[in-house]
Amino acid sequence: MTPVPSIQPIDLDQALAFVPAFAAVLIRVGGLFVTAPLFAASQVPKRVKALMAVAISWCICLTVAPSIVWPASLGSLVVAIAGELAIGIAVGMCCNILFAGVQWAGEVIGQQFGFNLGEVFDPKFSAAGNVIGDVLYMLMLVIFLCVGGHRALLMGLNESFRIVPLLTSPDLGGVLETLVGILMASTILAVRLSGPVLTTLLIVDVGLGFIGKTMPQMNVMSAGMSMRSLIGLCVLAGGLVITGDAMAQSLVGALQSGLGLWHVRSIAMVPLKLGGVAFAWGVV
Repeated sequence: MTPVPSIQPIDLDQALAFVPAFAAVLIRVGGLFVTAPLFAASQVPKRVKALMAVAISWCICLTVAPSIVWPASLGSLVVAIAGELAIGIAVGMCCNILFAGVQWAGEVIGQQFGFNLGEVFDPKFSAAGNVIGDVLYMLMLVIFLCVGGHRALLMGLNESFRIVPLLTSPDLGGVLETLVGILMASTILAVRLSGPVLTTLLIVDVGLGFIGKTMPQMNVMSAGMSMRSLIGLCVLAGGLVITGDAMAQSLVGALQSGLGLWHVRSIAMVPLKLGGVAFAWGVV
């Protein structure tokens, strides 16, 4: 029989020295669970997110400095906690900004379709949302998982402990510059997603205007709303392949820019196939 290894006793002093480092890591990981897509989803129970944050913090804490010294003064302690929380929030924001841009594009398209009456409360953003915005958000989330965005965020968070050790101040200028660049990319993505539909609906409105002038007896207002919605949905459905490609390219670009702060180099552009159709790019 194989002998059962004996359990080594745990030194209380070593355990107490491990607690401050674990608390600092947990604060930084908690910042990721505040802003990162999927990790910060309100549909995930809070107990599950807390358990995941503790488990990830425990795994990361085994690779960082085993012991740290917290600042003695209250002001320095607040600054240190805010810095750790800001780093985690910055890692999650590099993708969350793009999700906000996709949601904004869906709201603009839904308003042009006349879906304002169907808006319901959206718990993801604590505001009213429409069906088109939810569809684009879910599509973005699927692409985020397919390209390995969740793994890339965890990888970037882990590398942040090597570039910015615990209780040290990050390069705020570089972080803000990266977030501003991702915000611009999010605005461009929203325009790219809503542009084809809005252009098509503009052409439809011009055509309906000519029809209304040519045949005044025709009720253009009642027929125009249904026609706009039908044509807009056809354009939106026909452009899902291009939409997925634009989302994936913007998402990979945001991950490359955001994780570049922590010098993560294991991100590459490779063809991604979903359902046998190569339409996007993935992260490996």
